[in-house]
Amino acid sequence: LYSHDKHGALGERSNVYFHGAMDEIRVYGRALSDTDINDLANLREIGCGQTRSGTIASPGEEDSWTFLGTKGDYVLVNVQPMSGALDPYLVLYRPDGSIEKEGYESIETPLTQDGMYKIAVYDGGRSDADWLNQMGTYNITLINLSCPGRPISCGQTLLGSITMPSQMNVFEFDGNDVDYVLVNVQPMSGALDPYLVLY
Repeated sequence: LYSHDKHGALGERSNVYFHGAMDEIRVYGRALSDTDINDLANLREIGCGQTRSGTIASPGEEDSWTFLGTKGDYVLVNVQPMSGALDPYLVLYRPDGSIEKEGYESIETPLTQDGMYKIAVYDGGRSDADWLNQMGTYNITLINLSCPGRPISCGQTLLGSITMPSQMNVFEFDGNDVDYVLVNVQPMSGALDPYLVLY
């Protein structure tokens, strides 16, 4: 049993038994290094359809988010800066550590492996002077199209809302390869400028 301080630093090995409840157990087929353990202590999870907030508090800092993916899933990740001069850059890492996709603010891609994926967020300033040099807060949203969307049926009108930057709404319907569909969305309040993608 290892201890961690409030900053996630690895502490001394302790020869004591664990007393308490655990909500997650992960089994690895190898011994974990100190770096592995520190990384796991600092990772945060993001769920399907979830929007979470993060902070890049110092130059060069990287935030990490994890989610479980299955080969063939199609995922979208969107991040929007909320304060400061942050210009967010995303890197999506496969479970084996290789890069699945990367880009500024928004990425979408099919997954090619099963397992724990990591999303790295850092400042990607577009000039050499700004690269990894800016700070600020951000929102991040994960969409996995294998997760159920909100059902919408033929001729139906539904009311939706985008309540925070980076948030995305997903609706779903059954279709056939000869169907012809029309989808219309109109903003009802705020400064929303709706954008639609049909998958």
